[in-house]
Amino acid sequence: STMVGNYRANHVTDSLTKLIKNIKEGKSNKLDIDDMMELQTNVLSTFAEKVCPALIKLVIQNEIPLKSENKKEIERLIKILSNWDFEMNKNSKQALVFAAWLVEIQKTLLIHLMPDKIAVSYTHLTLPTKPLVQIPDAAVTLKK
Repeated sequence: STMVGNYRANHVTDSLTKLIKNIKEGKSNKLDIDDMMELQTNVLSTFAEKVCPALIKLVIQNEIPLKSENKKEIERLIKILSNWDFEMNKNSKQALVFAAWLVEIQKTLLIHLMPDKIAVSYTHLTLPTKPLVQIPDAAVTLKK
């Protein structure tokens, strides 16, 4: 996802920096295959680690107004996300919910920022006619 930006690259860089630091400090002799396998298979999402708690906080504090018909479902999903280790494992219910939430955020923003025909062709998705959250028109502005 383009929302994730450089979080993965930064996480890999930080991990490599720690491994090298351990070698320099004598805590380890060298980088080996196990270190590289751990680095490649690490599924921690530092993006989710930063963004998910902030989004949960916004929902809990009612900073993101929820449509009443979705409130119970969103509360259930927030409870699921509140117990997450931020690892994007293929069998993680929380990872799936977070990824779906990001898609919904993108679609909701596109509905408010772009004409429907452009938004649909940009996302290759069918945009919902009823977004999960209400965004007041005054809250959606483009920086110039």
